[in-house]
Amino acid sequence: PRFLPEFDNVLLGHADRTRVIPEVNKGRNGKGNQTYGSVLVDGFLDALWRVDREGGTAILTVQPLRRPSRAERTEITEEAARMLTVMTDATDHDVRFGAFLDFED
Repeated sequence: PRFLPEFDNVLLGHADRTRVIPEVNKGRNGKGNQTYGSVLVDGFLDALWRVDREGGTAILTVQPLRRPSRAERTEITEEAARMLTVMTDATDHDVRFGAFLDFED
């Protein structure tokens, strides 16, 4: 898995984004003017992510766009944990899977 930041050129720099975003996930990496970090699995958009802070803990939440396999979930968790150690100065880190964006609105 690869974690891409908001507005990453991989997602924005192509006229034909189907090379990275499957048709089923078209338009799901943002809502209105807000975009979210994207998780690529095997080169395709498969989840969204964001980081929140609660005290000294950095919490990275992954919102899958489909049910990941057990192996994919493990790989996503490991990559998220590595990323948190580099991108935050938090003393504790937590990786969670859950929904933070409602696509029904």
